[in-house]
Amino acid sequence: MENLAEFYFEKLPLDSNPGLLLAKFFCQSTNTTLSKSEIIMFNRLIKLYGRTIPYFAILDVNSMNDVNLDNPFGILSYFCKKRIEQKNPEVYNGAYNNLDKNIEKLGEQIAAQEGRKPLKVKELD
Repeated sequence: MENLAEFYFEKLPLDSNPGLLLAKFFCQSTNTTLSKSEIIMFNRLIKLYGRTIPYFAILDVNSMNDVNLDNPFGILSYFCKKRIEQKNPEVYNGAYNNLDKNIEKLGEQIAAQEGRKPLKVKELD
């Protein structure tokens, strides 16, 4: 499996049809037959996530013990989304956003319109 993964990873950046390449890798690693639906599925994933993230999603699927491959698009999209969220948590998760600066700017804008001094917000501990 490792040699197969390295072979496809080296070919991935230079290949003119990465959807076909990833579909071949997926079908060889999971012992399934290659069809047009897999190629379309990987072209969609590449359009959304780039070339390397679906590749690593295939490796994640292969590392699972009992995986149901009736709907491979669902499980591969889950792993792609999970990898993107781990890579850039501040972009994809609203809990990391700090709204204090936005609140201060809005307070200053309101005060400028009314001609008053801006209110200072006390921080709670």
